[in-house]
This record gives sequence, structure tokens and C-alpha cells, in this order.
Amino acid sequence: MKIIQEGKITWIDIENPKPEDINYLRSNFSFHQIVLDELIPSSARSKIEHYDSYMFAVIHLPIFSEKKQAIRAVELDVLLTKTHVITVHQETIHPLNDFISHCEGSTREKIRCFGGTGILFYWMLEAMFKYYLKELHIIAGKIDGLENKIFASVAKSMLEEISFAKREILDFRRVIKPQHSILISLVGKGSRFFGEELRIYFDDLVGDFTRVWDILENYKETIDALEESHSSLLSFQLNKTMQVLTIFTALFIPISVIAGIFSMSMVSSIPFFNSPKVFLSVIVVMIASSIGLFAIFKKRGWI
Repeated sequence: MKIIQEGKITWIDIENPKPEDINYLRSNFSFHQIVLDELIPSSARSKIEHYDSYMFAVIHLPIFSEKKQAIRAVELDVLLTKTHVITVHQETIHPLNDFISHCEGSTREKIRCFGGTGILFYWMLEAMFKYYLKELHIIAGKIDGLENKIFASVAKSMLEEISFAKREILDFRRVIKPQHSILISLVGKGSRFFGEELRIYFDDLVGDFTRVWDILENYKETIDALEESHSSLLSFQLNKTMQVLTIFTALFIPISVIAGIFSMSMVSSIPFFNSPKVFLSVIVVMIASSIGLFAIFKKRGWI
């Protein structure tokens, strides 16, 4: 448990909560038991609830996992009173820790962030959106790399890279999509709880969400187009390969036919069959027929 205080505002951050942490909250605050019971198990649904003397929010953050190389949903529970902000999470949330360090970094920033519990909550969410933009910048770099590589080398391994990038985008969208309804509710509920002067701050968060969502939509359209382009190029390459193989097969058809005819037993009874000149003539005919077909294919642009 980490406690940060500035003036009348206190921020309590609890990582990996234990029963004694919940007992501390039960003893020092008037939180309903149902709310306290939701702090330890993970919740599948993001939400924000307004009680008489406090607000309770469940927010899922899209955090990139280095171990799994994928976007994961990490839950952050937030309890808000007029004097306290309490954050509870099951694991380390690096952007949240970065925000804590930012607040503690200078007295000026600490005073600015701790202007009230509503203000602190606003700056906390603003820090999360800045983290989102950093993650999106990394995804943008991957997409740019795919755009450059896709036309330089049409390899099947590219499809796997495209699929990984697409999964990141879709997971990011899936995790943050519920935040829109939370932020819309925060504009109304938060303004009533903290005061109308904070409405403009919460409206700003809705704008931040819209910006992030628009970027994700653009990335999704881009990666879909890249996937389609890669599939088209791969199909084109496969068709070219099949065309070459078909042409080679066609070039050898006259040779196979002529060889088949002269290998028949009845042909050996022809008087001049055993003449050396006949053998050379057959070879010449075979080569000439193949060259003739090659010339026809070349003239028609098939080769």
C-alpha cells in the first residue's frame, strides 16, 4: 500500500490487495461490502457507479505484455471520495506508476494534480491516454514496416506478421471500447459528485477517447488493406508460378507425343525406322516443335 498526500487530498494505491488491505478500507471508509468484494476478483465488465458519498469505477487498460507479445486487459479499480482517491489493481501497471512518479517528481506538479479528487482522477486518466498514444505509435511503426516489406518480398511469413499486428489492433479496440460509455457517464455523474466546474475536464477525456478510437479505426482499415494486398500479391505470385509450370508442361507435350509414337512396337516394322537419319530427324522435330510453341507463347505474352 502506497499513500501519497498533498493538502487535504490523499491517494492510496494498493497493488495485489490482501485481506488486510480490504479490512483497512472497511475500517476507515464507508464503502459498501458489495463494492469491497469486487476489489479482489477480476471483473469482466467496465463500469462507473455513483453512491451517496463516493464513486466506484472499474476500468480495463490495454497493456502490452512483453511475455505474450500481445495486448492484455489489466483491471484498475478506483474509489473516489471528496478527500481520497483509492486505486486497486492485481498487478503492476507501469503507466500508473509513471504517473505516481510524475506527481512526486516536483512540488508544482503534485499541487497541480492534487487540486481535488476529481482533478486527480482526471490527470490519472489523461496519463493513461498518453500511454495509449505511445502504444499506438509503436503499432504505427509496425504497420509502416509491413507496408515497406509487403511489396519488397511477398513471403508467407508476412501473413503471420500482419496477423500479429491485426490482433494487437483488435485487442486494443476490444479493451478500450467500454471506456466510452464510462467516460460519457463520468461527464454526468462526475459533474454532479465533484461539481459542474469539472464537466469541462471530463468532456476533454471523451475527446481523448475519440482521438484514440479514430486512430485505431484508421489502423484497422490500413491493416485490412495490407492483408488484402498481401493475399492478392501472393495469389498473383502463385498464378505466375502455375503459369510457368503449365508452359513447361506444354513445351514437353510434342516431345512426349513423338517419343510415344516412335516407341510403339508397330513402328519398328517400318523399313526405314532403323536408319540413323530417322533418329536424328525425330530429335530435330522434337526440338523444333518445342521451339515453335515457345515462340508462340512469347508472341502472345504468356512468357
